Formats: sequence, C-alpha cells, structure tokens
Amino acid sequence: MPKQLILIRHAKSDWNTPGLADFDRPLNERGYRDAPIMGARLKAGGIQPDCILSSPARRAQSTAECIAAALDFPCAQIDWQQELYLADTSTMLQIIQQTPDNTATLILVAHNPGISMLAAALCGISISMPTCAIVRLECAGDNWYTADNFSLVDFDYPKRKPGNHA
Repeated sequence: MPKQLILIRHAKSDWNTPGLADFDRPLNERGYRDAPIMGARLKAGGIQPDCILSSPARRAQSTAECIAAALDFPCAQIDWQQELYLADTSTMLQIIQQTPDNTATLILVAHNPGISMLAAALCGISISMPTCAIVRLECAGDNWYTADNFSLVDFDYPKRKPGNHA
C-alpha cells in the first residue's frame, strides 16, 4: 500500500497586533474561514490520516486543529513538533523519516518557505504554496525512512476553482 504524505501550509495569519511575537500570531478571518473548507475538501477526497504533525506556532496549531476537526481526527492526538516552526527542507524530511512504518497517511502542517521547498523537492517540480494550500503526494515505499520517488497526486488551495487541477 502506498504511503500518502499531505503537506499543508498554515492558513492566513493576522499581522494586526504590533509587537506580537511571530510564534504567537493567530489566524485572521480569512484563515479561520479557509482552514475548515480545506479540511472538508480533504474529507471529501477520502483522506483519513493516521498521524498529524504540526508546528506549535499559533497559526499552524489553529490550522491543524481545523483540519483535524474536519477529518474527525482527535485534536488531542496531533503531534506538536517544535522543530517544524520555520523548519527548512532537511529538518522536515528528517521528521517525516522518523514516522512509524504503520503510518499510511501522514499530514504535516508547517510554514513557508520550507513547506513549499519540501513539496518541490519531493515531487520534482516548482511549487509555491499559498496560505492553507495542500500538496498531496504518494510514495510506493514500505517505510518513511527510505521513502523517495514521491509523485504529486493533488495541489489544492482555497482560491482554486473546482475542476481546476494541478
């Protein structure tokens, strides 16, 4: 059975509080609107994650919780990974490689530019992920540690029109 990796960039964040630390920025109104919509699209596509890994930054946390709720995944089971906060490609890849082999579908919620760079590196095409974008990849590997040869299954984002595929 192929491994499925779903990369999600956090939803649109709020920049309206001067002096607020980057880590603590919440989602803005659009972010709170888009995250449940994108979660519903994943659910409509039959996605059932075995694991959700997320940056604990407030905007990523809120996005992960909205996605989890839409997928009936218990928020208490989201794995908050401090290393995902503003992580680069190699850090995210190391985190993915540590995923237990019995995990068939893994969701990773993180930040740009790292998440877009990871998506591009794994599928071999240039991808720039807007806020709340989802890149769905598949890999035929038996375990996450040696997983390579990912293929792009879908690239979705809030402003994408239905029927318009990557």
